Amino acid sequence: MSTPRSPERLDVIDVLRGIAALSVVCFHYVGYISSSHLPVSALGGLVVSVASFGHLGVPVFFVISGYVMMLTASRSVFTIPGGLRFLLRRMIRIAIPYWIVVLLICAMLAMAHAKGRLLSIPLGAGQVVAHLLYAQDLVGAYALDAAFWTLCLEVQFYVVFTVLACACSGPRAPRFVAFVVLLTVVSFMLDQRETVSQTWFLRLWWQFGLGILCFAVRERNLAPTVTVAVLFVGALLGLMRADHDLVAALATSAALVHSRRRSMAPTMLTRAALGVGQVSYSLYLTHGKAGTLLGLWLGPSTTRPEWSAWLAITASLGLALFAAQVFFRLCESPAMRLSRRVLASEQPAAAG
Repeated sequence: MSTPRSPERLDVIDVLRGIAALSVVCFHYVGYISSSHLPVSALGGLVVSVASFGHLGVPVFFVISGYVMMLTASRSVFTIPGGLRFLLRRMIRIAIPYWIVVLLICAMLAMAHAKGRLLSIPLGAGQVVAHLLYAQDLVGAYALDAAFWTLCLEVQFYVVFTVLACACSGPRAPRFVAFVVLLTVVSFMLDQRETVSQTWFLRLWWQFGLGILCFAVRERNLAPTVTVAVLFVGALLGLMRADHDLVAALATSAALVHSRRRSMAPTMLTRAALGVGQVSYSLYLTHGKAGTLLGLWLGPSTTRPEWSAWLAITASLGLALFAAQVFFRLCESPAMRLSRRVLASEQPAAAG
């Protein structure tokens, strides 16, 4: 089951999402080999080295998120009621599936505690409430799933975006773009110096801001070829400084700016990437628990043969993709339909 595709939607968005999602999953799953100190062959070591860059899927997701926020907000009027309605739609879209996963994790952990298992993992009412409010990192609560830190930042991005759009009479206004540019530059400088905690939006806003600016470039046709050239030079500088997050964010930005609206060639690889991309949020939410058995298999012992580790990783990846498809149909897709019922104004926002 796939999500309805609007004529403005770029196939490249779902392809990039699919690649980023698989990269993050492989980063987590293959990482079990390193953490268990399992001896591997030269080929296995190469795979482990490549998978260690899978965390770069996170800046890819953040850039895409900024672009998609502009895409969905560009037709809405951002008065205070309109902005609240827009934010509500976004929160319904992401919150319901997330809350379901959080409550399922809590239920599973409570049953394990009742049987005297996993007692080293705390579970308390305050911890659960913090997770439901996307505040577990801000208050220092024990994380029920380590991957959820990115979603906490996403929610902060959404709130800041909506406040700025309301204050500037919409995201099309030149002063909104000016504020985004300023905030993006400040954020990048703070991230380079690591002077702000990563639990706050300002540290990684520059990645989200790049996505917003990419949409502005495409919408206003501001010399996309020149923009891609500038991003390419920036990516080269990132390589020279070994700043891989910067390279991933700029490469994603270049792909968004330069891509065409038409559908991509229907090859086997593009179909697979599109399929994974459309369920990438469900995969993000569920892959941690889908890989639990993998952790139990590889964690306790380093004497297992290497082939069994790769077999377990492959099986866990297949299970994660299957679980994502099921969760998408049962939870995420209904949440998407519900969010569409919170109708936002379709009148064009003021140009400023």
